[in-house]
Amino acid sequence: MLFNDPQHDIVQSNEIIALLKNPEVVSFLALHNNENPEKLALKYRNKVDFDLTKLTQILQLYRKASHKIPLWVEHRCALHSKSYEQCTHAEVAEFKARLFNGKSMLDLTSGLGVDDYYFAERFDSVTALEADRSTAEMAAYNHSIMGRPNIKVIDTDCTKFDLTNKYYDLIYVDPDRRPSGNSQVHGVEEYHPNIFEHYSLWLNHSQQLAIKLSPMVDLHVLESNLDHLKQITVISHRNEVKEVLALLEINAPYLGRTAVDIGATQTVMRSGKPEPNEPMVMNTSGAYSIVLEPGRAFIKAQLTQQIAHEYQLEAFSQHSLYLVSNDYVDGFPGRQFRVIERLNPGWKKIKKYLKANKISAINIAQRNYFEDVRSIRQKLGIAEGGNEFLLFTQDYNGNSICLRAQPILTSL
Repeated sequence: MLFNDPQHDIVQSNEIIALLKNPEVVSFLALHNNENPEKLALKYRNKVDFDLTKLTQILQLYRKASHKIPLWVEHRCALHSKSYEQCTHAEVAEFKARLFNGKSMLDLTSGLGVDDYYFAERFDSVTALEADRSTAEMAAYNHSIMGRPNIKVIDTDCTKFDLTNKYYDLIYVDPDRRPSGNSQVHGVEEYHPNIFEHYSLWLNHSQQLAIKLSPMVDLHVLESNLDHLKQITVISHRNEVKEVLALLEINAPYLGRTAVDIGATQTVMRSGKPEPNEPMVMNTSGAYSIVLEPGRAFIKAQLTQQIAHEYQLEAFSQHSLYLVSNDYVDGFPGRQFRVIERLNPGWKKIKKYLKANKISAINIAQRNYFEDVRSIRQKLGIAEGGNEFLLFTQDYNGNSICLRAQPILTSL
């Protein structure tokens, strides 16, 4: 469908807004709120006095957006593919806003304005800059119908915005990781705006500066290149890392890294500094019945050692991301597996075992192993599926370990 390609959106911001304001469209949406857009397009073709093709595109996007930004769908907000795909998940934005408060804040790269909607609950006034006029128009319209009069959207590139005599409690920036189109750049210095070139200026005009970055960013690069870095927060949503947030404040001591997972029923958080002086206790006895894997945010923040010490867990090796225990660990921030059987790690032996046990499909996971999941699956020639796992790792001597295991329901 065309709406999946930001370069081929045929519905522009003024068309979207005009369409959504049309009284006939408002009535139509109220009557057919949960119906299939394709079926509506066929059923009402040439039977309505508005552009049904354009409305169908919007409804298709609403279906995609209903889990990510449900309030925007509920309010029948204006959005197009690019603005939706690049916006923050609403639950992540809501959590992030709770970290701050004050009188005024400046968002240098507003986008659709999902972050700003929640920031507006914590600040008296929010100034939102957006370089793309179409997206800026939609954000302003959405804020107006969603009851956010304290957000002012300005259509301008943040590098051209005059900060003279301006000071904010918070400046927030989410640099564009696709500055030239659809291809995502990987180096922070390639983002637009270039945060390394501009962050000192922004910091001089704010009490705090928050920089949203890709989940793939190297945290050591941030710690080495950002002066006045106060904290790094790795945020995941239901165990999928969504973003890294770097917080800067002049003359503030560095507090280290925080990892957060926003789950379906609770938010789990841990803070600390990576690679503590006390090493992990290695499992040399081979006695364990539970394998534990910290959530992805905690692994990204390199807090596995801290978690191992917190719960007094042993590890397969000094840098292992799998931990072990003889019992289920209540409150552990990650996945837990109950070991069913320990297998001979040779490929032929594993294939023979699977055939003998009539296992035609199984999930595969690995940590600290010399083969990735795809390669393992190819070597074993087995399909993905079922409720069990084959876990692959190495012990402290570099010996391969293969475990047949059953996942235990956890919070992540």
